[in-house]
Amino acid sequence: MRRLAIAFVLIATVIFMSSGCSLISRTVIRSSFTSDIERLSAGTLKVESQNGSISLVGWDRDYVRIEGVSHVSGMGSEQVKEFSKSLKAIWTQSPGELNIGISHEGFTMGVSFGVSMTIYLPADLYNDYRVTTSNGPLKIEGVAGNCVLRSSNGSVSISNFEGSVNSVTSNGNYSVSSSNLYGNSYLKTSNGSVMIDLQSQPSGDLEIFTSNGRAVLSLPWTTSGMVHAKTSNGTIEVKGFQSVTFNNRSKDLVDAQLNRGTGLNLTVRTSNGSITLNGD
Repeated sequence: MRRLAIAFVLIATVIFMSSGCSLISRTVIRSSFTSDIERLSAGTLKVESQNGSISLVGWDRDYVRIEGVSHVSGMGSEQVKEFSKSLKAIWTQSPGELNIGISHEGFTMGVSFGVSMTIYLPADLYNDYRVTTSNGPLKIEGVAGNCVLRSSNGSVSISNFEGSVNSVTSNGNYSVSSSNLYGNSYLKTSNGSVMIDLQSQPSGDLEIFTSNGRAVLSLPWTTSGMVHAKTSNGTIEVKGFQSVTFNNRSKDLVDAQLNRGTGLNLTVRTSNGSITLNGD
């Protein structure tokens, strides 16, 4: 009887809490903004946001445009309104460098917020990009140079790009298409697939790591260089090239030379997933 009474009290408490929670309203405010930046100088572009996506898109105009969306939510409507009013994109510019970020006033306790930005920029103005967001996808399109990309949770998409990439995300897929990689590039995700389609032979070191996900690379069939591929749970396939010389080959490990050359040093690792290297 005592056990039944205790169980009844617990059930009644859960029902009361559930009913109570449904009566509490949460204020959510979404705002959009647009800003233009003129009188630019060539060099480095640094962008940082929080809990939102960042996209860099090259265009044919001579200024930078920021188009963004912010979202703020919380239990206290006045606190949320005041915080939303203060949340904005900011930038500073010095010779050879443009920094874009976000700014807000007040305490963040009890408030959730984030800012997503799409930044349009002259395609040939910058040669160095540093992009960081804490939670959200990253997109690079139609620019050239050296990219350093960081996201704690989010996919990474790169298209119509030329240059080198150093990118780390903890959860998210990689998609690299219609691009040319030269110099040393490094792509890492803890959970996600890696899909790469390159228009010309990459050069230097190209390192790809994922702990959970498959890796598929499509390269010109004339690509020459060394391949080091390993998976703990999956298969490895190398096909479509003029010639492939296998130095070490098993189900989960391949060391090979493509077209008897040394221009590329490719390393691919995954703990769970297949690896496919296609010569097109």
